Amino acid sequence: MIDLAVRLGRASSPVTERSCIVIVELPHSSQLPRGYKLGLVVDAVSQVRALPATDQVPPPEFGTHLRQDFIRTMARIEGRFMALLDVERILWLPELALSKPAF
Repeated sequence: MIDLAVRLGRASSPVTERSCIVIVELPHSSQLPRGYKLGLVVDAVSQVRALPATDQVPPPEFGTHLRQDFIRTMARIEGRFMALLDVERILWLPELALSKPAF
């Protein structure tokens, strides 16, 4: 499991009744077997939805609190802009191997 807040450069959040583990399946590669899964510890999940490409816009080149390479795109959802994360980049295993464990 990986604490997503820590991976994004923030302090680890305390585990509460709203905390969740999101299971992600990474694409097959020369480093990973098919169907490799990781758990991401997150503060909360309020909804999961599919977003049409027409609702997505390129990420800004500056002004975000996240590493630029972690943002796949931006989307306007209910009047608010949200960053859609590049899970493959966030969970890039060679970089994770160099970082300290979250737990």
